[in-house]
Amino acid sequence: QWQLNWQDDQLWQFGFGVLSAKAEYDYRSQRVLFKSFDQQRQVLARDIDLSFDGQQYHAYLNHKYQISEKLFSELGIRWDRQTNLGFGDSQFSPRASLVYIPDRQTRLGASWGRYYQADDMLELQVTDGVREFSRAQQSQHSILSYQQLLGQGFSIRAELYRKELVNPKARYENVFDPYVLFPESHADRVLIAPESSRLEGVEISVQHNASES
Repeated sequence: QWQLNWQDDQLWQFGFGVLSAKAEYDYRSQRVLFKSFDQQRQVLARDIDLSFDGQQYHAYLNHKYQISEKLFSELGIRWDRQTNLGFGDSQFSPRASLVYIPDRQTRLGASWGRYYQADDMLELQVTDGVREFSRAQQSQHSILSYQQLLGQGFSIRAELYRKELVNPKARYENVFDPYVLFPESHADRVLIAPESSRLEGVEISVQHNASES
């Protein structure tokens, strides 16, 4: 990664990375289920032997610009690609933010960005019979922030945020008893596959820097 100062009011940041990885799965399981009334016996066996190898790539470009004495902007884009999950998948993630600093004690900000999160090679849910990785999850984040220095080393920060997941990853949960040693071995295990999800809220935090007291 590198950065370049340009004309005292601009900062360019850019970089890239390559990761080569390999994973092997050798999973065996067997469970016996009984129907509650007639006690009929049902055996569910899993025998999964898989291997994955390939690369993950990423590159990014970021531009910070001082528009005026009190207003700052930041624009960026990131590219990711995975070939080690059994398929080739690429993503582009734009981001943008504005920061307004009316005085030394106050900071106002607004930001928006698109983010992707790909599966890790060690996250395949073979315990639930899953044999393929999911496509990268896409989320969009919008944040409005306010920060105020209060003196004596104290500061307060408030954020109004909204996070939308376009394609959340499917997951397995136990309906009646989630706190068991081997949750995948119980009959109440179900698949939850939402089409989308949204998280909204306000976060308020107070910080204290002892060196400024």
